Amino acid sequence: MNPVPKPLFLALALAAASAHTIPCPAPREVPEGEGIETPYPVCGALGVFDQHGKKGFFDPHSGAVVVPAQFDAVYNDYVDDTLTPVKKGEKWGYVDTQGKAHTAWEFDQVSLFLYDDALAIVGKDGRYGMIDRHGKTVVPLEYTRMDGFMRPENGYNYLTVACKAGKCGYLDEKGKTVIALDYDDAGGFGAAIAPVKKGDRWGYINLKGEIVQPFVYEEAEAFSHNWAGSRDRNCVEAVKDGKQVAIDPQGNTFPENTRCELLPPLPPPEV
Repeated sequence: MNPVPKPLFLALALAAASAHTIPCPAPREVPEGEGIETPYPVCGALGVFDQHGKKGFFDPHSGAVVVPAQFDAVYNDYVDDTLTPVKKGEKWGYVDTQGKAHTAWEFDQVSLFLYDDALAIVGKDGRYGMIDRHGKTVVPLEYTRMDGFMRPENGYNYLTVACKAGKCGYLDEKGKTVIALDYDDAGGFGAAIAPVKKGDRWGYINLKGEIVQPFVYEEAEAFSHNWAGSRDRNCVEAVKDGKQVAIDPQGNTFPENTRCELLPPLPPPEV
């Protein structure tokens, strides 16, 4: 049993999943030229094309090249209407729709902006922080871990686990600390509860930071999301005195020997 989600950079995968819940259209027109390929649907403001191992941006309505192929990667092959994470060599930076860089080419990890006022998580040399849509650092790169934003099902803001100086808590998508960094480890809010650790025992808290399951578990799973961005199981499992205990999304325990079941992805909204 994995007690918490692996400390991978999850923000991008989650943003990608939510962005692709509704299928993205193919471009109306594509650019022409030697070696140009346009294998990607257009989910953002512009399309992405490949040419001789590099990537650029094009207008999906006219097919005109907007930014010549010069990037080694465009994150998720998605072009935002403000800033987009792109890669040159081994480092990432953020450019606008004209290809102008608004940050240095210095990041090892990047993420998409979830919406207009949200920040993006960035990582450099094992430290994490957040930038805004102007490329300005809003949350200093002083955290040793940020798992990526998840949105609980009850409509609260997006939250990420954030750790520094050996303690973990939660920040929202605007960089505000919503639950203090008081824990020795933590898992994501894939539902209305999340596992947190004090000493050698795990418990569960709700979105107000209130304890809903005491710190009595040797292991404790976090709820996770599927490709559509919805909760993927009806419960999670924790281990107490060597025995498995099933816990629901509100923090209640199920009867003994309950097995957690996978849930189907929620269908995309009608358009």
